[in-house]
Amino acid sequence: HGAATILQHIGLISSDNNKYNGFFLTRDSGRSQSSGRIPNKLFRRMKQGERHEIGDLQYLSTGPHGCYYAEFHSGECWWGSAVEDAEFHRIMQSWDVYRVAF
Repeated sequence: HGAATILQHIGLISSDNNKYNGFFLTRDSGRSQSSGRIPNKLFRRMKQGERHEIGDLQYLSTGPHGCYYAEFHSGECWWGSAVEDAEFHRIMQSWDVYRVAF
């Protein structure tokens, strides 16, 4: 089997200054790998009371100004936005969201 047969998701990681500075990928086996820094807001949240590691991530999408949508193997989903966006928050709370693209 080639590498493509086991790749489940790959995404570019956007830094807080809107430059792409890495990637995040997951494989069918559930293992994840990243190169570069995830958005600072997500990194701080993972290291504070939540205690998640990069390996706990199943899906990660990043956008401008540190925006992110992260899904963990546990099924828990987090998102962060650079600005307060009540409509986005309402949609995320009201619908079963499976993927977000910025």
